[in-house]
Amino acid sequence: GNRDFLLGEQFAEKCGAKLIHEPYFVELAGKRCLLMHGDSLCTDDKLYMDFRKMVRNPAWQKEFLSKPLDERIAFGKQARNQSQEDAKDKTYEILDVNQDEVLNVFREHRVPLFIHGHTHRPDRHQINIDKSNYERIVLGDWHRQGWYLIADEAELELRSFEFPG
Repeated sequence: GNRDFLLGEQFAEKCGAKLIHEPYFVELAGKRCLLMHGDSLCTDDKLYMDFRKMVRNPAWQKEFLSKPLDERIAFGKQARNQSQEDAKDKTYEILDVNQDEVLNVFREHRVPLFIHGHTHRPDRHQINIDKSNYERIVLGDWHRQGWYLIADEAELELRSFEFPG
């Protein structure tokens, strides 16, 4: 998510999780796959890209994490509210990935499969680049339902589930 960059190794160890850093490659359904958060693809959203640059700065993170928890929670709520307010004035295209940036990722990393979130527009996109076929899978958010990808040796399936109650 948008705040995962603040998680550290100590948290991951306590949760039994593994922090991964971009670019991160895995093998899925017999294909080399790139996993990314996806926010770096939204280059048309200048306000978000400025915010992203600020909060990914190690000096900013160190200062932020030194603040009391209640201050950090308040900042997070304010940032979320501001983001939702800003989104009302942005077009669909600005909030989505920049298609040229997507093509650049495929060309740079030379992977047939690319999976990301951030835009929360779950879908499977088939892309042809230089007469070769590629696929981009976008995972949905976890507000009203959960989204995940099932992978076996031969295929991938994008699925969702409803939250109980």
